[in-house]
This record gives sequence, C-alpha cells and structure tokens, in this order.
Amino acid sequence: NIATVNEGVVTGVAIGETQVRALLASDTTISATANIFVLPPSPVVSGPDTLPVLGHGRVDERYTGEVAVRGNWAYTTTWSNRNGRPGNAVKVWNVSGNTPVLADSLIISGVGTTGDVQISDDGALLVVATEFGSAGSIVIFDRTNPQRPQQLSRFSSGNTTPGVHTVKLGRVAARHYAFLSINPGGQP
Repeated sequence: NIATVNEGVVTGVAIGETQVRALLASDTTISATANIFVLPPSPVVSGPDTLPVLGHGRVDERYTGEVAVRGNWAYTTTWSNRNGRPGNAVKVWNVSGNTPVLADSLIISGVGTTGDVQISDDGALLVVATEFGSAGSIVIFDRTNPQRPQQLSRFSSGNTTPGVHTVKLGRVAARHYAFLSINPGGQP
C-alpha cells in the first residue's frame, strides 16, 4: 500500500513507511532488506524570491547538525542523543541528482556530538568538530575518495577538553589553519 517495486525500481504510492526485501534469483537464501520512506511531495514554490525544493535526504535515527558541500558530495554532522544513538556520525551524501542519496556514515568514537564540518579550500580535507564525550577534538579526514573519507588524524588537547563547538578553516601563507571555538569549561 506504500510502494511498488518493478524490476528493482521503487515507486511511492502513498505517504508512509514500508520495507522492501530483495532475493538473489540464483540463490534465494541470500537476501537484503531496505526501509522505504515515502514522503509528501515538496511544496511547489514560485516567484522571484523563492527557491524550489528538488529533494531532501532523511535521517531518522539521529538529529542532523551542520552541512558542508563540495562538488557532488555533502557531509552532515549529528548531535545529541536520539533513539539511544549518540550524535557521533557524519553522514556522506551523493548530491549529484535532485535528491540526496546517503552513501556512507563515518562513526567517530568517544563523542556525543559532531558539530561543525568544513572542507578545505583545495577540497583535500574534511574537518569535523566533536563534543560531549571523552574529550573535545577535531577529526581530520582525507577526501581523496570523497564518498569514503579516511581519517588522517584527531587533535585534542587540554584546551579542547570541554568540547569543540565550531571549526573554521583558513589558509595563511599557504598553510592550512583550523580556528576553533571551544565550549566553556564544565558546561555543555
């Protein structure tokens, strides 16, 4: 009643949630399932001061925080605790089409919130601020493969312990710098 499947293409029929199960034709013991969310259509907007909504990505298990985009890839952070899951994920989205497609999730251990997310001016690095866990930090990823960034390093010190709320990247004399806004000591 929610969606139909025809040769692997899922089409929404009514607003709601359902699950689709696929079986391998040559070995029906091999299967996979996916949750399907059919959302109401985006509102139609018009006029000189409006922007059309082409599509949106949905994350139900965590609260979404910040976003950074470069080329066909977007990265969203997560915060707080939702449904028993901490905000320790950075979602990786393919935004080459009208609707963002979730491609991967980067899980950062020992944190409760991933805050600001930035991409360096040359597109090589992804930097994420972290809060509420063992210690605040910034985590630096290599974007050689923007769909699957690889963690290069994690910086924390006594100064970042209360949590890094904001990170902004800048280049000074051909060097990358990260400018951090730290939470006040003892306060979230």
